[in-house]
Amino acid sequence: MKKTLIAVAVLAAAGAGSVYYVGEYTQQQVTALIEQTNQQDNGVNAKLVNYDKGFLAAQSQIELTFENPDIAEQKWVLLVDGDVQHWPYKAVINSKVSVTDETSKEVVQKLFGTTAPFTAQDEINLLGQLQGHAQLAPIDLAEGGNTVSMTPVTMTYSMNLNEMSGQSLIELASLNISSQDGERFVFKDFKVDGDFAQIAGSSLMTYDYLFKIAEAEVRTDEANADFTQVTMQTAFKQGSQANTLDTLLGLTVGNYVLMGDELLAFSNTAFELNVTGLDETALLELSRLQTNPEQIDEALAQQLVFDLVGKGANVSVSKLTSQTPWGDVNADININLPAGAIDKTILMRGPQAALGYISASANARMSNKFLEIPGIGDQLNVAMMVGVLAQNGEELVLKGSLKDGQLVVNDNTFPLPGM
Repeated sequence: MKKTLIAVAVLAAAGAGSVYYVGEYTQQQVTALIEQTNQQDNGVNAKLVNYDKGFLAAQSQIELTFENPDIAEQKWVLLVDGDVQHWPYKAVINSKVSVTDETSKEVVQKLFGTTAPFTAQDEINLLGQLQGHAQLAPIDLAEGGNTVSMTPVTMTYSMNLNEMSGQSLIELASLNISSQDGERFVFKDFKVDGDFAQIAGSSLMTYDYLFKIAEAEVRTDEANADFTQVTMQTAFKQGSQANTLDTLLGLTVGNYVLMGDELLAFSNTAFELNVTGLDETALLELSRLQTNPEQIDEALAQQLVFDLVGKGANVSVSKLTSQTPWGDVNADININLPAGAIDKTILMRGPQAALGYISASANARMSNKFLEIPGIGDQLNVAMMVGVLAQNGEELVLKGSLKDGQLVVNDNTFPLPGM
């Protein structure tokens, strides 16, 4: 019996110690996240207003100030109230976000039916893993013939606080905005899904996010359009080459219809822009200037840009396709800037001075029915006259290259300025 009581006492002491440690650890992580937010220098400033910590629970208040990059005196302040529960191995934080000034409170109350429309529940464990679920309240507003209807916006996310990396998913079932004069905007099944990670020793973040919209409808005096299966990918991540970073911007549209004087339907439209081989060290130095604006010196910033360009990169529109009412369009462009080819002297002479050091290629194909389009057809005919476009059967084609300062398009050589 005595041994049992001793074991229970030891376990109780260990559990109490663990609960105390969780409380200390959670407060440290909240402080670290605030510091991390402020280091990003993205127009958001965080301040810990209060952290009242007890043994089993804590109450926190964090103030978030969003600044307008164009109007310094224009700011929007949010207050995050957190209720923290301490467990032996984790902390559970229930939060609600509200606006602070009276004018904003009236607007938010009118839209969402509450002054605290954003709520979240997060868990932080002793391994530094955070996971959570958040929700933005729905909107159902009708006034003077204008309506706004939105289903709740839900967010799920996870994060490694030690490595500052994680994933997030944002979902919105539908958003419908209509006005009394007949204008309407409708979005259905909107999702944002992706991951992010901080580059060690810097405020620079890599990321890869995919935006999806199942259906969209736009009705205005200037435009009427329907879209389905819209996706956009944006990425900034470690490059395939050592010590480089790559960027990607991609857009696909399954179908879109433009309604005006005539009905125009497009399908399988895709665009992809890649910039690869950007020097990581030069980008990190530029990011440090943004983090410490007091250290910004025009000459230094200019030198860092020169360093970045001097390390070389590759720019490509690897995909530009669409099925149009006049036929298919396909094109691609590739521009390569070798490392060491461009220096400060060349750039100071103007962009045209760099043409002799850049290699590039371009290809395009489209139906000759584009010649029948008013306005566009006239421009294409001019391009054919000067040799930029050539007719090949029922297609208009462009095949061009730039190498050693010589531009050749469809076997025609064109002079370059400064060459």
